[in-house]
Amino acid sequence: AGPPQASSHRSAKHEGTPVSMDPTPAPLRSFAHVVCSKNAGPTLLAQLPAVLQAVQERVRGLVPGSWSVHSHIYGQGAVRALPVQNQSRHEAGLVIEFIAPDAQSARTAAGVFKQNLLHHGFAGRVSTAGNIAFAFTPSELDAGTAYRFVLYHVMHDAPMHDIFRISTTEVDGTRVH
Repeated sequence: AGPPQASSHRSAKHEGTPVSMDPTPAPLRSFAHVVCSKNAGPTLLAQLPAVLQAVQERVRGLVPGSWSVHSHIYGQGAVRALPVQNQSRHEAGLVIEFIAPDAQSARTAAGVFKQNLLHHGFAGRVSTAGNIAFAFTPSELDAGTAYRFVLYHVMHDAPMHDIFRISTTEVDGTRVH
């Protein structure tokens, strides 16, 4: 047998479509937790991106480790960029995604972030009972493993002989390609 990365094929012949290959696997990145909530307060909606940034900075000081947060504000440009005049002024849905090397870190970051967002003080705040509403409890959802997004592409007419080394090995008196 050849080296571990070697492959052996006998009597294979390519016919029909041009030679192509897909060189982009989707590698495992980490683990994810998600917080889903909404807000209908116009004062918070007007400053929501800044409030999310302030909460993230606070939580970074509270939760150590290599985790990231990605906030999606539905009604204010989560799907596509919206001019300010087209952004919802009456309610927004929040999907806040936490990515970490392990599930426990993602869960911890999500829980601490959610609590800090719920009770974060901001200019014009009129209630201390909570800034956001949750559709269900617990509001942090285990999203499982997270894979790095890779744009699928195919290399048509790929020069396979330039990309892959082809060699012949003799095994028990038989030539193997």
